Amino acid sequence: MLGHFPPAGFLHRSLPQFLPSALNGDLGRVKHLIQKAEDPSQPDSAGYTALHYASRNGHYAVCQFLLESGANCDAQTHGGATALHRASYCGHTEIARLLLSHGSNPRVVDDDGDVCRFVSDAWRYKAAERGHRDICSLLLQHSPALKAVRDRKARLACDLLPCNSDLQDLLSS
Repeated sequence: MLGHFPPAGFLHRSLPQFLPSALNGDLGRVKHLIQKAEDPSQPDSAGYTALHYASRNGHYAVCQFLLESGANCDAQTHGGATALHRASYCGHTEIARLLLSHGSNPRVVDDDGDVCRFVSDAWRYKAAERGHRDICSLLLQHSPALKAVRDRKARLACDLLPCNSDLQDLLSS
């Protein structure tokens, strides 16, 4: 689930060699290992890929290299999170922009969203909950219809905001 991403110092067992390097932003090591024919989308035991780790920790150059090396921008963890979910939740606007430019789908559902295909975008609500105005603006520019999507509790993103939030004007219809 989105809010249950492993802490920065924690890595799963059966870890592909380049994942710690992606987590720590070590572009040189990531390049070296990927060029040795490692799959840039190879997940760990929980389904997290190097792109998840780099996106979560704000390592733009690593994310760019992984995407240029063929990493799947919409790879999902066992909880359904994508790299775009991670970047959005953590407030990394430029990484979210990079992922969207490489075709990341902002309507992918994670386990915080409704299991129904018609109700999605739990990550958008996470960005709104954390007050990431730039992320919300970027995502709405890319997919304006996200504003009207309800979560599994029938809430709009604007319903999750505290009173007097500066995001009200952006997310209200």
